[in-house]
Amino acid sequence: MANLESGSLEKRLFEKSIKWLKSIERRDFYQKLVEFCASVLESDVCALYVKTTQIGDGSPRVCLVAGKLPKNHPEGQRMDPTKVGRDPKDHSYKITNKDEDFDGITGRIATTGKPESVIGYVNISGIAGHIGRFNNYVWERDEENKFKCMLGVPIHSEVGEVIGVVKVENHQSGKYKKEDELLLSQIGSAIASSLSDLISAGRELKPEIPEYEYTLIRSAPKSFEKNITGEVIIKHSMTAICQSDTYYFEHRKSRKKLDERLPLVLGHETTGEVYQVVGNNKYLNSNVIQQGHKVVVIPLIPCRTCDVCKGTHGENYCPSSRFMASNAPGSLRTLYKYDPRLILKISDQISEEYALFTEPMSCIVQMLIELGFEEGGNTFNLNMAPYGMHEFSYFHVAGDSFSNIFDTITAEEPIPRKLFVLTNSHKSKVGTYRIKHSNLMSKGLGLLGDPNSESNPEEKKIVRAPKILIMGGGTMGYLLALLLSKVYKIEREQIVVTGRDTSKLIKFQYLATRHPIGTYMTNDGKYDYNKKIALDLENAGNPGSYDLVFECVGWPFVEQNIELALRVLKDGGIIAMEGLAEQDIEIDFKKLLEKRIFIKGFYRGSIEAYMNSLRFIEEYKEIRPFLESLIDNVTTINGQTGFHKVTSEQDLEGIFNKASTKKAFGRLVISRLTEV
Repeated sequence: MANLESGSLEKRLFEKSIKWLKSIERRDFYQKLVEFCASVLESDVCALYVKTTQIGDGSPRVCLVAGKLPKNHPEGQRMDPTKVGRDPKDHSYKITNKDEDFDGITGRIATTGKPESVIGYVNISGIAGHIGRFNNYVWERDEENKFKCMLGVPIHSEVGEVIGVVKVENHQSGKYKKEDELLLSQIGSAIASSLSDLISAGRELKPEIPEYEYTLIRSAPKSFEKNITGEVIIKHSMTAICQSDTYYFEHRKSRKKLDERLPLVLGHETTGEVYQVVGNNKYLNSNVIQQGHKVVVIPLIPCRTCDVCKGTHGENYCPSSRFMASNAPGSLRTLYKYDPRLILKISDQISEEYALFTEPMSCIVQMLIELGFEEGGNTFNLNMAPYGMHEFSYFHVAGDSFSNIFDTITAEEPIPRKLFVLTNSHKSKVGTYRIKHSNLMSKGLGLLGDPNSESNPEEKKIVRAPKILIMGGGTMGYLLALLLSKVYKIEREQIVVTGRDTSKLIKFQYLATRHPIGTYMTNDGKYDYNKKIALDLENAGNPGSYDLVFECVGWPFVEQNIELALRVLKDGGIIAMEGLAEQDIEIDFKKLLEKRIFIKGFYRGSIEAYMNSLRFIEEYKEIRPFLESLIDNVTTINGQTGFHKVTSEQDLEGIFNKASTKKAFGRLVISRLTEV
């Protein structure tokens, strides 16, 4: 047992050990600390909790930041908070008033500021509220036989405030002594100053979900935990830069998002190599995950516990999901841990760069799934049955009344893919309404104009050989035309694409009929609809000839595109919204009602959409030559033609500067990300 009397060898060794621990990166410091603590105190278990007000209603709590499990535990050595629940409240304890019931023994220590020591299950079970959040997880539901003893001490700031708790359990001797309590208090004080600095600066530690949180690696010497049951370590291979990445780089997102999310690692259209894996984890689309496999990394991280994830709506509409380079770190890291359920093996029969388009293609596939397109069928079968319905029969109300109703309901709507049926017997009073574009998109909502209906609309809409208009000649419009043509077998003559950049429209020549619209815009940037309709009369039949319009542009042209779509669609036509806009948008509901138009929002791709996207790339050989035109090959410093290679932060910044000003067709690709 350590003797900490002044000048003792043990004390000097202890101080040197703590100094060494403090030299480690903060995130690793906490984990190394609990492992060190368990070793010094000859204990099977150690856990560190830190005070925070970032959980629930903002009341003070202590939340687990690091923990060590018993030797030979089936989950490995690191304590994973997600094993007891995704909500941080599941792995934290309230700091209550002293006259209230304590929230577990950990909450008791944090509240009273006094150490607690207990020997034996009989004694600990007799303490009111003793049951801890982690009991079943740590002791594998056999606490009565496996638990021996526990010692917990508060961590105090310089002014005496409790700012954390550190606990150890199961000393080798079966009990803890007074010198153990002193030693544990000394270890706690080793981190008190750094915690005090964080809290006094208003930067409390936010509760983390470890399997979702990763760190950018900046130096080559890096050790990785070998016992990573249930996880894989991915080595970065390639990342294509999406426009949304450049928005964060240029600070073009809303101030609220920038304040919440920056600094942020960017990149989400990505592939990698399996660097390390433990156990017999299997891919969704293949066999056992093995070291060295090339994989597509799915950037969507669903919660898997909400009604959306458990239902049939698609994980892409999960309100608690995280997404790389949005509200979770992106792919531009050399090595990172990831959920094995979110990686797909790339076939050895295709080049890796083709698989880079799995992510953007998944957004398109998701739209076509929801619209009922049949693979190889030249038809779609839209089924209204999955969409719950809200009916508005009071559309005659003038002003912004519908905007208020729609935004209020959709803001609180817990389940996505609802259909809003718009009815009105006084059509002459219906006008233009402003709605939240973000709610329409992120929840996959639909608006259906059906002015005379007093019941649910027909459940199915089957359209064979549909006439389709794609608005937008960029990457997403191109991928849409490519899939419609090569996978869903829509004839070239049935697909029309519009865009302002004629150099980009050239790429569509074997996929669709092209109609440049730049010459049909007025000086103030709006469409001259008379000329556009004249163009349709001359080249594409009568106005109102389209069954389906895809809006793939987004802000700032989304309103004008909807207006144009309402003019050229057939009665009963569909507007599929793919382009993004954070702003509110205006829609003329009089035209929506007159022509019984259905407007539908879509958001990202589900896991099913990712699997189908990669399958299409692998199985449809005719797709791959078209993907090549989307890949940006460059000349590197050594004169070799290839992808952008990154060896420093300056390289990475330079590439993003280029991507931000890039006007050419396709994606800029980063390859071989080394230690940055």
